[in-house]
Amino acid sequence: MTIVGLAPSEAPRDVIVAVRQGHLMATAFHPEYTNDPSWHQYFLSIVAEANAARQPDAAISTSA
Repeated sequence: MTIVGLAPSEAPRDVIVAVRQGHLMATAFHPEYTNDPSWHQYFLSIVAEANAARQPDAAISTSA
């Protein structure tokens, strides 16, 4: 499992808020409620990689 998101915390360690294992991802927050598009860009990059791996001629653009 890979940690893909950390939130600063006053505890001795940062708090894990997102993880990924293979094609599965989980978050402990709602990225759609933020004004930061970086989480959605990250998700779209994973989709584009998976799509390119399945169909090399059908790449998805993740730029807005």
